[in-house]
Amino acid sequence: MPRCLATIALLGAGLCAASFCPDAAAQPAQAQDTAALPAQPAQSAPQPGQSQDTSAAEVPPATAEAPTIELITMGAGDLLWEKYGHAALCVRYRDPRRDRCYNYGTTDFSDPVTLVWEFLRGQSKFWVSVTTPARMVHFYRDRLDRSLWVQRLPLAPEVARETAAFLANNALDENKYYKYHHYDDNCSTRVRDIIDRAVGGALSAATEPYPYTLREITRRGMAEYTFLVLLSDFPLGRRADRYPSTYEAMHLPFVLRAEVEHRLGIPPKQMYQRTGRSFNVTDPPSRWWLFLFALACALPALLTRLSPRLSSRAERLGLALSVLPGGVMGATMWFMAIISTLPEIRYNEVLLVLLPFDLALPFLSPRRRVGYARGRVVMLVVLLLLSAVGVLRQPIWALGMLALLPCLIAALPGATPAPSADDDRKR
Repeated sequence: MPRCLATIALLGAGLCAASFCPDAAAQPAQAQDTAALPAQPAQSAPQPGQSQDTSAAEVPPATAEAPTIELITMGAGDLLWEKYGHAALCVRYRDPRRDRCYNYGTTDFSDPVTLVWEFLRGQSKFWVSVTTPARMVHFYRDRLDRSLWVQRLPLAPEVARETAAFLANNALDENKYYKYHHYDDNCSTRVRDIIDRAVGGALSAATEPYPYTLREITRRGMAEYTFLVLLSDFPLGRRADRYPSTYEAMHLPFVLRAEVEHRLGIPPKQMYQRTGRSFNVTDPPSRWWLFLFALACALPALLTRLSPRLSSRAERLGLALSVLPGGVMGATMWFMAIISTLPEIRYNEVLLVLLPFDLALPFLSPRRRVGYARGRVVMLVVLLLLSAVGVLRQPIWALGMLALLPCLIAALPGATPAPSADDDRKR
């Protein structure tokens, strides 16, 4: 059971962040699906690890025709990794057969366990893949039913040629791979940086703070997934509670689209409006649900503690059931902090709140159990007070109840339980 809980927690925690395309922020799976588009007569369907079009890797000469560069952004989709949107750049010529779209959200999703492990280690390998505008639009519009917007960038001919050459060079096998990061380096930030260079830093001038923290951004995008939203407070550390600049917030494709309109004066033209249901991406569930879960977890310890008819073995069993969720989560968070290279996971105040040592509480002698529990209560109360006055940034009050309530029950005087058979033998 603990191993199962730890596995679910590890995968869920990794997917909480790895789902960003904004990502993701790069919305990873979308790019892979884009690569899986049905082949057109002149092209074969590409595989995840291959270039989608060999001609797309040819860098155009400096004297070539000046193309048009377009930003394409996609709205939310049905799947978890589609909730934050997606972005791509398309290069268009007078001859549509030369048109290409560049997608920086491509990876291999066939092994999610390996994907989460590499994500935690900061080794997630993503790459830029290439397809045609027609195939990309077909995939997102006809297969995924996701809204599409296009913005034609106001670039001088020589800048447009340089941008097209950069994209083509970036798609070469020796250049196309990069290490993905859900906030700092994803499908949207790669596109953002290319546009920013082309427009002389107009986007990077957006240094004002964004109105939501990274944690709030993450929770809002997953608002439909109550379990994952509540789970996200565990692995996301102190860094997630800072306000990014608007430029940094362009790891979200919809923010990138809005800022291109605001700073470059290019209103988005909607190519397609989703016909399916709308999504909740603004109203995540309250942390009071996590608090209620902590209360439910504490019930076995409370009921067995207050019942004089139950043996000490039953009391220990009730306490074990109550400390199990917090202890397993604590062990999982400590494991993730040790193996991960990501600062938002490694520097985590939850590590002070949930300790794997709490799992030993039911196995201590009564005197040591009470002493340990009282020490933990003092520690947790101090941590909650530090959180209340702003010394600690993270919202630990609800998840802290997973540890505080069982320890509080174990620390308080209660009815003397009937001796168990083990106790009689010890006498």
